[in-house]
Amino acid sequence: MLILQSGVQKSGNYWLYQIIQHSLGQAGLPQKSFARQHPIYQKAKEWPYFADQAGVDYLEITAGVHYFRKGTYVEPILDLDAFLAQCSHVWTHSFWSAGTDSTFGKFDKIVYIIRDPRDVVTSAARFFFTPFMQQEHPTRERNPEEFLQHRLYELLLGWVQH
Repeated sequence: MLILQSGVQKSGNYWLYQIIQHSLGQAGLPQKSFARQHPIYQKAKEWPYFADQAGVDYLEITAGVHYFRKGTYVEPILDLDAFLAQCSHVWTHSFWSAGTDSTFGKFDKIVYIIRDPRDVVTSAARFFFTPFMQQEHPTRERNPEEFLQHRLYELLLGWVQH
């Protein structure tokens, strides 16, 4: 069985990922992982902010092109079927776009998480002030409240579009 997990960022995706993984394990179903076989896996396990997500098979779909992403590491997926054959559970934040319907059709099950948009924007504002985000994606805002004042529309629009 091949599962796709999808949802807008800051909706509880990692929590959902853990629940699905635990459920698969309890059911005794085999769990394959492209990420755990990839050379970046050993390095990703040492990354300070996302080490616990090193084994996640993360799929990014942009304009019909597929990418394997691990933190700031991005690699094009040249053969999607070969990639998916090495996976049991794939996670994406990708928006629906041209080509995603054919990609999503390759999965046996799709689990989509929806979180109250007020909670999503609050979580996103706090996330932007974590050490990782301040280092990798600094903002001009000084705190989460100011961030929300400037970017509320943008964050809500992303939730609606997803």
